[in-house]
Amino acid sequence: MTETARTYDDLAHGYSERTYADAEHVYARRLCLVRDLGTPLVPPDAVLDLGCGDASFGRPFLDAGFDYTGVDGSRGMVAVAAARVGAERVALDDFTTYRPPTDVAAATCFGAVKYAADLGAFFRLVADYTTKKFVFDVIPREQSLADVRAAATGAGFGAFEARPFFVPQSRRIPRPAAAALELAERIPPLADRLLRTRFSVVCAASKG
Repeated sequence: MTETARTYDDLAHGYSERTYADAEHVYARRLCLVRDLGTPLVPPDAVLDLGCGDASFGRPFLDAGFDYTGVDGSRGMVAVAAARVGAERVALDDFTTYRPPTDVAAATCFGAVKYAADLGAFFRLVADYTTKKFVFDVIPREQSLADVRAAATGAGFGAFEARPFFVPQSRRIPRPAAAALELAERIPPLADRLLRTRFSVVCAASKG
């Protein structure tokens, strides 16, 4: 078990509740992007959540009709995830080297791509078992979006799209403010300015 996995063991119980002030809004927006950005997903497409944590993202997928499974390297997180979505839907493994028993339509990876030691190898593996796309997030202040794009296209993903994701995690904001931030995602000069100090970008690397 890696040191990172041990750290997340200690954080597993109540992780999403502590991380997101408005988890329902975060997951609803994220689900729309996973579904629509790049090659569209259609229920009951199978989705593998890499670094799934406590699988809080799993319930929105299942409620929307998708076939959700997750994998995580933390025993504590997997235990909490299994209680949330069912033990048959969660695997304990290193998500950067894990290969699912069968191919999936899409893989997702939120807050965890940065843990892949060899980005190129990671993307090639994911490309090998996904039939539609890989959707993940990047914090541009911590990781080069150009390097990520190069790794994705080099792995055989034929198309790459990136969308700013302006959803605060640490505090709940009024719906009009949330709508204004969503609008700002589509105004490049404003989006670029906001990304210099906070927020992330959601990327979709699609096949074909």
